[in-house]
Amino acid sequence: CVWCVGCVWFGWCVSIKSNIIDFSIMKVSSDGEELLALKSNVIDIRDTAELSLKDTITVDGNIVNVEYLNNKNIGYILRGDTATSNTAYLYDRATKKSMLLPISNPVWFEQLSTSKFIFLSAQNKLQIFDSWNNLITHEFELNSVLYKHSFALNDNKLFHSDGSNIYLYDLNLGFKANAELIYTLKVGLITQLSYAKELGTLAFTTITINNNKLVKAIEVPK
Repeated sequence: CVWCVGCVWFGWCVSIKSNIIDFSIMKVSSDGEELLALKSNVIDIRDTAELSLKDTITVDGNIVNVEYLNNKNIGYILRGDTATSNTAYLYDRATKKSMLLPISNPVWFEQLSTSKFIFLSAQNKLQIFDSWNNLITHEFELNSVLYKHSFALNDNKLFHSDGSNIYLYDLNLGFKANAELIYTLKVGLITQLSYAKELGTLAFTTITINNNKLVKAIEVPK
């Protein structure tokens, strides 16, 4: 079995034999040079040219989400006993140490700046967290999810999908900016968003049913 990751809209493709890397989640860095392969409680950091292993992060617990943060540091979320007891960590590539972030009930998070993080809580709210002051400074109410929430961040522009629609939050206009509907998928469901900064391109992964089989595809909004 061979998986292709990143693919056409980034201009490169990473093929991985599943018997070599048994992963549940994979994330590619925005410059296409690295990838994260998640295996329960282990994150492998590999280069995309030869798939050579650059580093391994092993944690005590099950990881439910992993993201590249600023300076290619890594953020990950550990599953709690309930969805309201998940915990978020920042792994510093320089010190090779993980730091617990005082974020409550995270489902997903990303880094906006040195001190500011944006995260989705288990209560279906987007919140801006200031780590220097240890405060939630802003909060966004999200529309009801149609399938699952997925996000992609490009500097201060946040893309959000509810499974069918894609919205843009332009945080350059301030943290009270309204969501702008920029795309609606007519057939299928959106499962993941990705943004390639060097190409300035947003893409998403979809699933559809064809002859009673799930079909996974990668598309670029037009």
